[in-house]
Amino acid sequence: MSRPRARGAVAAFVLITLFVTACAQIPSSGPIEQGEQVRAPFDDPLIRVLPHPPQPGAKPEEVVRGFLAAEASFDDDHGVARQYLTDEASQTWNPDAGVVVIDDDPAPSLVATGHDVHLTAREVAFIGSDGSLKPRSGEVFKDKFVVRREGGEWRISEVPNGLHLTRLDVARTYRSYSLHFFTPDQERLVPDPVFVPVGLTGAATSLVRSLLDGPTRWLAPAVQTAFPAGTELVVDSVPIENGVALVDLSSDVLEADDLDRQRLAAQLVWTVTELPDVTDVQLTVEGSPLRLPSAPLVQNQTTWEQYDPNRLPDSAIGLFARRGTIREIHDSSSTPISGPLGNGRFLARAPAISPDGGLVAALSADGGAAVSQERFLPSDLTTVLVGNDLAAPSIDGASAIWLADRVGGGTRIWVQPRDGRIQQVSSPELRHRHVIAMETALDGARVAVLVRGPDQQGELLIGRVVRGGGTVELQALRSVEDSLSDLRDITWSTADTLVGLGRRRGSPPQPFQIGIDGSIVEVAGTTLQGIDSLAAAPEFALLAATADGQIRQLDGAAWQLLFRGRDPAYPG
Repeated sequence: MSRPRARGAVAAFVLITLFVTACAQIPSSGPIEQGEQVRAPFDDPLIRVLPHPPQPGAKPEEVVRGFLAAEASFDDDHGVARQYLTDEASQTWNPDAGVVVIDDDPAPSLVATGHDVHLTAREVAFIGSDGSLKPRSGEVFKDKFVVRREGGEWRISEVPNGLHLTRLDVARTYRSYSLHFFTPDQERLVPDPVFVPVGLTGAATSLVRSLLDGPTRWLAPAVQTAFPAGTELVVDSVPIENGVALVDLSSDVLEADDLDRQRLAAQLVWTVTELPDVTDVQLTVEGSPLRLPSAPLVQNQTTWEQYDPNRLPDSAIGLFARRGTIREIHDSSSTPISGPLGNGRFLARAPAISPDGGLVAALSADGGAAVSQERFLPSDLTTVLVGNDLAAPSIDGASAIWLADRVGGGTRIWVQPRDGRIQQVSSPELRHRHVIAMETALDGARVAVLVRGPDQQGELLIGRVVRGGGTVELQALRSVEDSLSDLRDITWSTADTLVGLGRRRGSPPQPFQIGIDGSIVEVAGTTLQGIDSLAAAPEFALLAATADGQIRQLDGAAWQLLFRGRDPAYPG
C-alpha cells in the first residue's frame, strides 16, 4: 500500500473554513497544500494589538467598548484594559479565567441602562483556563458590566472574570499547538491541543509552561505525565538559538528515575518541535545538562521516535471486503487474507486490523456477530461478540477490539483486550444515542463516535477512555464540530485529526479533515460521487469506497480506481 511520505496522513487538502489554527487565522479559502497537516503559514507574523486608553468624558458604553477592545492586548498583564477599571476592580479582575470567543459578525451589542452596561453577542467557542477549546453553536451570550465614577470619569467597578475576545482577537493573539502526554502504559504519546497566548512570552515558553502544568482537565483522567510534581522553568523563558530550544528545568526533575527522565524529555521534544523555528531541544537542570542514557544532549523527534503518536510498524497494511472475503492490500494488487476470513465461508464484511498486522476482526454479513482471527496463525475464528446491530469494529494500538452494538435507540460499547475477556465499557452518554460509526485512536486513550441526533444528522463526538479497578469507561463525550451536515463515516488520519464523510452547502458527501482543535479542512480532489465509507491512517493515502462497489485512492487531486470491493480499513 502506498505510504508516500513519512508521517503524511492524507495526500492533499484545501483549506475552506477554519475556526482557529496553529497560526490562528480564519480564512474562508486557500491554496491546495501537500503534507501531514494543513495549517496557515507559520511565517505569518503575530499581529500585536495596540489598544487605546480611556478617553476623557467617555460614556459608560464607550468605556466598556474600549475595555473589550483592550482585552486583546496581553502587554503588562492587560495593562491598558485595567485602565478602564476602578482601582479595586483592577486588583480583583482575573483575566486568566477563560476566554469567551464571540462572533465578529454581527458585532456585539452594548446597551447602557443606568449604571449597568449589558453585552449581547454570539458565542462561537470557549477557551478554558487550561487552553482547551470548547466549540459553541453560536448561541446568544450575555454579560453585565457595572460602572461608577472614579476621579470624575466613568470606570468599570464590576467586571466578569476572564476575557471576551472576537474571532479576530483570537487570530491575532493565540496559537493552537499540542502538548504531549503518555498513555497509561507509557508506550505512546497522546496529543492534547491547547490554545496559548504567545504575544509576549513566545510560543516556546507558553508551551513548556503549559506542559509542566499538566494535561487539560478533559484529557487528564486518560493520560499520564512523566514530570515530577512541582517541576517548573528555572527562568520563565525558553530561548531558541539556531533552531534549538533551551529548556532549563528546576531540580525537581532529578526525582525522576532514568526511564521517566527519558519520557519527560520525549514529552518536551514532541511538544516544542511543533514550532516552526524549533528542530531540537537541549534540556538542562539548574543550568547543568540533564544526561540521559543513550541520548544526545541535543534531542529531536528522531531521538524519541518510539513514542511517536502516529507510529505504525512497517508491516502495517490495509484491508477491504469483496464478496464476503477479506483481502489484503499490496500497492495496486490484493490477495485474500489467509484463514477463514479469506475463504469466503464466513461472509465477512467491515474488517479491522491491528497496527502490527497480527489481529484481524470483521462482522458477519448481517452485522449480528463480530469475529477475529490471528492473521499470521490461520485458525478457526474466535467469536468476539454476538450483538443486535454492530457497527464496524476498530482495533487500537494495544490490539484491543472495540465494538458498538446498537440496541433499540441506544448503543452499548464493548472492548476485548488481545489477551483478555470481552467487557462492556461504561458509556452512559451513549445509552440512548444511536452510534453510526466508532473508531478508537491508536493510543486507545480517545474514541471518536459518530452519533445520529434528533434531526437524524450525524454528530461527531470524542470521548476519553479511563481504565482502573478492572473497568473501562468512555467518558466526557464532547462535540468536535457542528458545521457539516449528513456526517456518515469517520476515521482517524493522525493522532490529532480525523477524516469525516459529510457535506456542506448542498454539495454531495465528500471527505473533510477534522482537527480535534476544531479546524475543518476539505480534502482536495475531483468530486467523487457516491462515497459511503473512508479509510485513513498515518503515512497512508486516503481510500474511499463508493456505493457501486469501487475502492479508490486519492492520488494528488485524482481518485484512482484500485479495486472492486467495499469497507476499506487501515489499522485503528
